[in-house]
Amino acid sequence: MAVGLYATVNFATGDPFFNGNYESDTFVEVRANPALEALPEDCEVYSNLPNALYPALGSQWSPRETGLESDERVDDLPELVDSLDDREACLVWIDEPPEYGHLWSRDELARSVDLVPLAENDNVAVYRFEPAGS
Repeated sequence: MAVGLYATVNFATGDPFFNGNYESDTFVEVRANPALEALPEDCEVYSNLPNALYPALGSQWSPRETGLESDERVDDLPELVDSLDDREACLVWIDEPPEYGHLWSRDELARSVDLVPLAENDNVAVYRFEPAGS
């Protein structure tokens, strides 16, 4: 019971031992990162860690290769590629744990779309998705 109480208090206070604690100092800094100011106003935002951006910025999962904790393939990337002629979409990539294995990596995304750099600062990079070869 003492260990559980210790863990609860440390998680709530942002102890960096708990990777992915979106209330930690690391993610407070991510939400205040000046690179986020480069996002165009009407850009639909995707991120490898969308929960880390909330409530400062609403975003959805960057294209997934499979469902979360699943090996079932999803169509996120082809759907994104097909929609880029009709809408603006951006990627906020956060170089912090946790790293989710169900997402396409930046290198893998760059094989299907152009990632146009908009800003980078410390552990946050902002890109605009463009159709490949545009």
